[in-house]
Amino acid sequence: MAFLDGEEHQRLRQAVKAGLGEFENRGVRNLATRYADQLIDVMSPRGSADLMAEYAQQLPVRVMARLFYGPDADDVAEVPRFVEAAADAMRASPTAADSYRWLADTLGELVLHRKRLLQQGAQLPHDLPSLLLTHANRLTDAEVVEHLLMILMAGGTPTSDLIGNTLFVILNDDEVARQLRMGSLTHEEAVGLTLWNRPPIANCPFRVATEAFSPQDDRYRIQPGDLIILGPGAANTDPEARGDDVVPGNQAHLAFSIGPHECPGADLGRAITAVAVDRLLERLPDVQLADGASWRVDWMARGLKDLPVRFNTAQVRPGRRASGSWAQPQVSRGIAPRETRVAPLSV
Repeated sequence: MAFLDGEEHQRLRQAVKAGLGEFENRGVRNLATRYADQLIDVMSPRGSADLMAEYAQQLPVRVMARLFYGPDADDVAEVPRFVEAAADAMRASPTAADSYRWLADTLGELVLHRKRLLQQGAQLPHDLPSLLLTHANRLTDAEVVEHLLMILMAGGTPTSDLIGNTLFVILNDDEVARQLRMGSLTHEEAVGLTLWNRPPIANCPFRVATEAFSPQDDRYRIQPGDLIILGPGAANTDPEARGDDVVPGNQAHLAFSIGPHECPGADLGRAITAVAVDRLLERLPDVQLADGASWRVDWMARGLKDLPVRFNTAQVRPGRRASGSWAQPQVSRGIAPRETRVAPLSV
């Protein structure tokens, strides 16, 4: 749907929005809380951690895998590799193409499995592939796979970078940290300020204009066939657009684009990030930056390479058991691709 307009674009977008809408708000927040606490449990005995590798890069993809596999996600052998493969596919690494192909093949097998269940009249799991396959707009198998890939790529690494960027702002800016402690700034508002000042996607590469238009008072003229790079990072920091300062809660930024192609998973990305920030600051109240935080060299994305922190292990607070239908033990209704199931993990 990213490369289409008009009725065909709407046919695909409606299905994706409806599928993602099944998991928004409480469901995704419960999942994010559960996985965030699990990741913090692993880090907490040491008193130090790299929040990018051990937290921010792990959390969104674990949530996405649960959306894809439903209740079976913790039992599927392929899921741990999703974290590494999704991050690698977004980088200009020598293995990026191989990682993308692995993701496409694995999700293709998942969609074929759900399709067989559908043809057999079996009950489908409550997961995103099943919802896309059964949507009234009748997506093809290939379209379902492509949009699962799009959701994983657009929702994985950019959300990881948003988590890292937001935590860096909070830990590096004493005024932001003070406002959070005083309650004059919420975690959601801190995420919003990061979307203004350090959006995870600085440049959105390569769109081709299909018609002539003037984006601003006829000062520039775009012709059909012109190659365009959209720069939300530059747009958000343009003083003509934002003024002297950004008021917390102002969502007029372009970090998720705008109009017909606005990111359909924006609410999920914000929710996962807000939970990630909330759980970390709640459970590690004295966390602070250690030396060595560095930014990736990436013309498209704005994200940290690493985010080393330290904290007092004696002050670590316990996690909490997430509530809600997705966080309760339940009987699994599907099977994993390649028959690679293991004993179910209790929640």
